[in-house]
Amino acid sequence: MKRKLTIALVTVLLAIMLVWSTGCGRGNVAASPSPALTPVTTPKLSPMVTQSAAPAVSPAGSPGMSPGTSPAGSPGGTIEGFVEGGQVDPAKVPDVVAAVENKYPDSTIKTITYALYNTEQVYQVELEGKNANMEKVYVRADGTIVENAANG
Repeated sequence: MKRKLTIALVTVLLAIMLVWSTGCGRGNVAASPSPALTPVTTPKLSPMVTQSAAPAVSPAGSPGMSPGTSPAGSPGGTIEGFVEGGQVDPAKVPDVVAAVENKYPDSTIKTITYALYNTEQVYQVELEGKNANMEKVYVRADGTIVENAANG
């Protein structure tokens, strides 16, 4: 009988300790709600469309760029040996001479100098003859004539 009493006492003590260790015996513990699970939805993605256009270059040039230089992506690029106002030997720029003679066949080239046109390095060609009213024509290194209101 003593043995049954000891087993009963140990069982009761274990039950009390179990209840006490889980916090139920403390009195001020409220049951916490289980977290609410909400479905996660992802927005529908539309395909990205990119356009490959030339970068916009402001007329004032780009920061970190020294005056008189054209950005690498500009239509004319940079002209080797460019010195604004410097004279150019026509024999050294045959593409420029050919473009001007083709567009203005009744004129002759008076001078060719290095010039800046809207921060772009170009050749400024002065004409004589029938098109003297268009005394200055701007041409890129590749022979492209820069169109503007004065020579359009």
